[in-house]
Amino acid sequence: MLNLLKSDLYRLVHGKMLWVGLAALLAVVVGAAGLIWFATTPLFAEMVNEQAANSQAAANAGSTWNMQLTTPNNADLDAAEVEALNEKVINSRTYSYGSTFMVGFLGLIVSVLAALIAASDFDSGFAKSVLAGRRSRLPYFGEKLLLIALVCGAFLLVAMVASDAAYLLLGFSYEHAETVGEFWAWTGLAWLEMTAYAYVVALVVWVARSKAAGIVFAALIPSGFLESMLLAAAVGLAPAFPVINEAVKWLPLSTQQLLSAGGTQVFAAGDAAAVAGLPVAGQVLIVFGVLVAVCVGLALAACPRKDVA
Repeated sequence: MLNLLKSDLYRLVHGKMLWVGLAALLAVVVGAAGLIWFATTPLFAEMVNEQAANSQAAANAGSTWNMQLTTPNNADLDAAEVEALNEKVINSRTYSYGSTFMVGFLGLIVSVLAALIAASDFDSGFAKSVLAGRRSRLPYFGEKLLLIALVCGAFLLVAMVASDAAYLLLGFSYEHAETVGEFWAWTGLAWLEMTAYAYVVALVVWVARSKAAGIVFAALIPSGFLESMLLAAAVGLAPAFPVINEAVKWLPLSTQQLLSAGGTQVFAAGDAAAVAGLPVAGQVLIVFGVLVAVCVGLALAACPRKDVA
């Protein structure tokens, strides 16, 4: 298993896939930070004032159209957050991570990489030669899961460092400082969340033996696209079926959005928690911990039995 990991790491570092993924990640982080910086400029303030005037005119004319400022992850900003943003003040470091790359962007990138990693040996025929001489296929799939988890951790750390550097260069400061425990607890939970999504995509590739299926699944699930549609539908159905409103709180995307509030809230019981009094960390561990355990169990139990040819 260790030799397989060394071989995969060597191929990953000396191939294009890793570096293209990192380049895409850096572009996303810098672009998102740039958008937030643009929201602090006089030009943006002028645009907001103009749109607000148009909104008032539309309201006087009987229109219900309204304007709402959001962060790059589509989280609504209240008046206090908008004012702080204008002063180039962000709630906390981990809050900036959540606003910049946590919802959708990073999960999509690492999930696509997971699909490529899971499919590469089967596409090239390397898996057949490796597995043919082994009594057990468990080490092979276990090593691939470990490799994907390491890639998720590496990409998360790179994104965090890039985000810190971007906001520092753009002149932002932080209103709150997380404790060491809050910061690393948030980091560990964010890694668990990304790994869970990546494992689901890898499992889809191994079951379907299709790289395309994994990439399509990554575009629908880790990106938040499909779950966003489910949440929108739940809003309309909730008045008639209150249980739906409670059920969607357990969706991975709903839990991910709680985590995006930052490390200062990770041990707090938020109003949006699925169970009253349950800390954000507890819900993240339950939702994504169970997802990881199920994916690992299925990958190690079912995939080794599947025909390699």
